[in-house]
Amino acid sequence: MMDILANKQKFKPCSSDDNLANLSKFQNHIRYLKKAEALSDEDYLRIHPTSATTPTLYGLPKIHKPSTPLRPILSSCGSFNHACATWLSSSLSELREHYTNIKDTFAFTTLLKGKSIHDKILATFDVRDLFTNIPVEFTISLVLNSIFQQSDTSFNGLNNRRMKKLLHWAATTTTFQFNEQYYKQIDGIAMGSPIAPLLADVFMNYVVDTALKSTTTKNKPEILCRYVDDLFLVFPSKTALHGFYKNITSVHPNITFSKEEEQSGTIHFLDVMVEKTSVGINTCTYRKPTNTGLYTKWESFVPARYKRNLVLCLLNRAYGIANSYIIMHEEFKKVKKMLGANGYPHNFVDGCIKGFLNKKHQSKVLNNDSNEERYVVARLPFLGPVSYNIARELGHFVHRTGANIRLRLVHETNKLSRHFLIKERQEHIKRTNVVYRLVCNCGASYIGETRRNLAVRIKEHRMDQKSEVCRHILSNPTHKVNFAEPEILDANQDRVRLLFLESLFIQRHEPELNIDTVSMPLRLFNT
Repeated sequence: MMDILANKQKFKPCSSDDNLANLSKFQNHIRYLKKAEALSDEDYLRIHPTSATTPTLYGLPKIHKPSTPLRPILSSCGSFNHACATWLSSSLSELREHYTNIKDTFAFTTLLKGKSIHDKILATFDVRDLFTNIPVEFTISLVLNSIFQQSDTSFNGLNNRRMKKLLHWAATTTTFQFNEQYYKQIDGIAMGSPIAPLLADVFMNYVVDTALKSTTTKNKPEILCRYVDDLFLVFPSKTALHGFYKNITSVHPNITFSKEEEQSGTIHFLDVMVEKTSVGINTCTYRKPTNTGLYTKWESFVPARYKRNLVLCLLNRAYGIANSYIIMHEEFKKVKKMLGANGYPHNFVDGCIKGFLNKKHQSKVLNNDSNEERYVVARLPFLGPVSYNIARELGHFVHRTGANIRLRLVHETNKLSRHFLIKERQEHIKRTNVVYRLVCNCGASYIGETRRNLAVRIKEHRMDQKSEVCRHILSNPTHKVNFAEPEILDANQDRVRLLFLESLFIQRHEPELNIDTVSMPLRLFNT
């Protein structure tokens, strides 16, 4: 990761964290837009931040590539511009659409059906490190040109200048931390930012369109489809392939493409292996050389539904990719072998295959019943066989009430990954959505909750005379409260749960400085 951050054209170190300062500036800017009636009340509430956690950078290893390079991921949830970036990405989602884009693997195999390409040249192009090489300023100009084709137009109440300012806030103002050091990204955008997919698609649409316009008719690909930074192309000749590759690599200096041509009539794209035959093509599932075949073990302490859904997922992928029943049969045999290596009984897998094929070939019956049941979803920890008994009893209870609902329980498991830290922890004082306790040297204490940065709330306790803690210190000048190290009792992203937690801790510890004894009624706990 340090080698990535050492690129001075992409990143620069910072001496301090300016996220709280940017939070205040951004809040003022959003209030100004609302006052100018450039934002509706609904949009204002969606993007107005109340806190500013510091985004953290971490790396995910690309285990399918030589030397296992790291893919930089920015965890930006809770940052001051996260909601704004999410809103912009949703509002401008139509700009991502392009006739060459494909949604997933199944869209790709559907595209190839009926195509006569067995006598053509197949190739794939891959952009190297797309997200960190996106020219942000240039791409923002592409977005603005697409929206504001006329100078007097507006988008959701925002004119060109105001939209540009919001895009800059969302894409270029983030300070993040890694290894206890702060950085800013000068150019490019990190994966993990909500606005990154939008900018990536807008820029790649431009690259593809520009390359096609600069290519002669005889050298244009007969088929071109794109999934993020991967392109699948079909050319009439190798000359056309090399000509188009030269054009697309010269569109922008930030972007470089790797090229792979078919070998012995076969080439892979996404998780599909395309093989040319004398009369057409065959498609089957492609597994990378690094694939170990490791899946959730049969002995794993997870609900049986999870294991069944794993089998059905693998079967559905094989069924959707294979373009003949012979290939599908071979793919099912491979799935059965891999699952057998993970301890799955053959009769269990065979039963799943039988049920899967029966469902695929049975006629679908439309349900026009106006009294269709409403699903209610509840989460419970998975405790083994007792969880099935609890689910059964709850189902019977709901049925006896006569309510026209169906209870659907989601069993949560304790994942091993929770015990391994891959992201830097937030500084204690910068955390948000916490229940905290302040203790005075006299023994009195105060318990509160805050969705904002804890540092902001602590400052209020020190300076604001409306705070019980501040009044206690003013009344007792010799007393000292440990503001530097407040105790964090619990944390939760859900507002209501956070209030319940605060009430529970107040009831348990009975802090002397709290005026209110509860934040939320605790009828269930007080019976």
